[in-house]
Amino acid sequence: MRSLKGALSIAALLLAAGTAYAETPAPQTAKPEDVGLSSAQLKRLEAATKQNIDDGLMPGAVMLVARRGKVAWVSVQGKRTPDSDDAMKFDSIFRIYFMTKPIVSIVLMQLVEEGKLQVSDPIAKFLPEIDKMKVGTEVVVDGKPTLRLSDPEC
Repeated sequence: MRSLKGALSIAALLLAAGTAYAETPAPQTAKPEDVGLSSAQLKRLEAATKQNIDDGLMPGAVMLVARRGKVAWVSVQGKRTPDSDDAMKFDSIFRIYFMTKPIVSIVLMQLVEEGKLQVSDPIAKFLPEIDKMKVGTEVVVDGKPTLRLSDPEC
């Protein structure tokens, strides 16, 4: 249980750190094949992204693939916004909304892979407060609406 809370804490810190700016050393670079990647497949990814840009599905993209601590491939394509001619840049800033669920889902699935939790585990095993949760229903008593708390029916 401690490892689950630790992993969730790390996920929260990563989310918070993503909004902060910090100077980091330049990453090492490598050829894709040197880290077990295929240049041909990366070219296919680049071509598919270019097709999406040409079809108007997105104005541009910045893509980076790293493996084993080394940057193996970078591609910058398209424009910053659909209604401008500003070219996309490697250091363009993006707002990323609604990323909490995917990141937490990845962390949870990694914990499942490590055998630290099971998908079938009840949530109350990790968050005991949920086990004490009540359901509120409105009932009319003497002509007045009243809230009645009861155990949830599962």
